[in-house]
Amino acid sequence: MKYIALVLLIGIYELVEPLHPIHLSITEIFHNKQEKRMEISQRIFIDDLETILYENYREKTFIGTKRQSQNTDSLMQRYLSKRFEIYANGKKQQLYYLGHEVEEEVVWVYWEAPLRKVKKLAIRNAILVAKYEDQKNMMHIKVNDKTRSVILDSFSTQWQLDGKR
Repeated sequence: MKYIALVLLIGIYELVEPLHPIHLSITEIFHNKQEKRMEISQRIFIDDLETILYENYREKTFIGTKRQSQNTDSLMQRYLSKRFEIYANGKKQQLYYLGHEVEEEVVWVYWEAPLRKVKKLAIRNAILVAKYEDQKNMMHIKVNDKTRSVILDSFSTQWQLDGKR
């Protein structure tokens, strides 16, 4: 009887536990030549972000709900800015957090950085890789009228464009 109860309990856990089967973030980076700035948007699953924010800062954020913490934006900015960095022309860029919006089970986070020209570009994207072994961070980068797509993971968290390609 205990064996049957254990099997049923494990079965229920397996149905409830995985809210989504993949750990993925998507970052879109666009160099706006006219406005002389880099525009960044990041799409992250809410449950993954809430989990890592709680583990790092011990505060429940309840992103996108009526119970959303007043500290949600500052916690997201704090966590993400330590794990997402852009270096342009050899200099680390100051990313300015613009805010977030919720779309079903994901949160879109928005940033910008003043930047006139891009000759060299290096990006470090280590969002959630310390938490989820299978985390993938997909990036779509549009710079100098060319679009590049890359997927980073826990083994490779950096990408570079030297201007020669």
